[in-house]
Amino acid sequence: MDLICLPHAGGGAGLFQGWRTPAGLRIHPVCYPGREARIREPLFSTLDPLLDWIEQELADVLQRPHIIFGHSMGAAVGHALCQRRLRAKQNLPLALGISACLPPSLRVPRDLHNLDDAALLQQLISFDPENTALAEVPELWAMMAPIIRADFNVIDGAQVTSEPTLPLPILTFAGRSDPMVSPTQMAAWAAEGQRVTPHVFDGGHFYLRTAAANIVASLYKTGLTAAG
Repeated sequence: MDLICLPHAGGGAGLFQGWRTPAGLRIHPVCYPGREARIREPLFSTLDPLLDWIEQELADVLQRPHIIFGHSMGAAVGHALCQRRLRAKQNLPLALGISACLPPSLRVPRDLHNLDDAALLQQLISFDPENTALAEVPELWAMMAPIIRADFNVIDGAQVTSEPTLPLPILTFAGRSDPMVSPTQMAAWAAEGQRVTPHVFDGGHFYLRTAAANIVASLYKTGLTAAG
């Protein structure tokens, strides 16, 4: 079984470094173009081309039994990917993990990509105090700002819809003190899947830094059950 991991806005495969999986589960941390090892590749600023790229990049994996897990932007991308593949009658994951992301019924464009540098930095620091490093190192901000703006544009420009409802189990994961999306808001994902199981952990938007083992175990158990 394969575990596809999709990162947050501005993030890459590094978010999932150190994640350990059981012997029967292979992890595939996705690095979107324009960052980390793909720094020289053009960024995507709209959703459909990004979904095209994911389907090409992971074509073989998507044909095998797999689970998709997405954090924040990655959760929105993973959900949209599943809806697209359902419409096209293509292979679906055994389960979908949604982490720290508003459901379609509550999501509205925030135009974060249009904020000036100072306002955008303040927003990012409010999401995660570790982003203070972006303000303290100008060279780092110069590199990351275009990536973050492109990713926020992907989210804001996406056509958000609850249809079709996914015929598969969804697991939701939330930080108890997340300033971006509360566990109560995450509960609205209940309308989006065949069976939705909530998980809440101590921490903020990046609660998963200390909850990885529990996330993987829950996803794997659900995948095994769905596989029969």
